Amino acid sequence: MRSVWRAELGRIDAERLVFVDEMGAHTSLAPLYAYAPVGERAFFEIPRNRGKNTTLLTSLHAEGIGPSMAVEGATTSRVFETYVERVLAPALRPGQVVVMDNLGAH
Repeated sequence: MRSVWRAELGRIDAERLVFVDEMGAHTSLAPLYAYAPVGERAFFEIPRNRGKNTTLLTSLHAEGIGPSMAVEGATTSRVFETYVERVLAPALRPGQVVVMDNLGAH
């Protein structure tokens, strides 16, 4: 089955591929370790807020980054469907192939 998929993939022009993915960030993320010159102390500020994550959904293709959408919170099926229907789909051209990972929300 995988060999058939690889054979089919070889026939798709790379210019037609559109990759979709998401990433999350939290403003309270901070490094646990720091480096400083020998004998000096390393200083950095650590945010103290405990807000929600911010998630960015975006697409990438041969010409660069496609349309994106940022949401507060995690990616859910509803959020992903909204992104595809209202943001990504209107920007797609006929013949483009959308590739995404197997995240449960997809």
